[in-house]
Amino acid sequence: MLVEFTLAGAPFVALNGGPGMTHGPACSITVAADSQDESDTIWQGHVAAGGTPQRCGWLTDAFGVSWQIFPAEMRRYLFDGTRDARHRAYQAMLGMTRIDLAGLRAAHEKGK
Repeated sequence: MLVEFTLAGAPFVALNGGPGMTHGPACSITVAADSQDESDTIWQGHVAAGGTPQRCGWLTDAFGVSWQIFPAEMRRYLFDGTRDARHRAYQAMLGMTRIDLAGLRAAHEKGK
């Protein structure tokens, strides 16, 4: 019924709630990868293993668990800079499935 495990050095506990309980996006795992290449590798691995891509870097894995996988630098474009720059980056992200750091950067820096 209960399993404890470590993933990338972080402790997790999972509970089997039975057949009536399903996974949902309210409980998800985020991965802030060190680079675009690492983010892409993790993303593509999940999709190749039966995952379903969602928008904004989200996907649902083959077990129904929600993940958001993105290059850590994404935070810079969403949280730093002018309000307009952050808004442009956010709007660009809304049009993405897999996060494209170059696209976020271009949207953030547009008009400089």
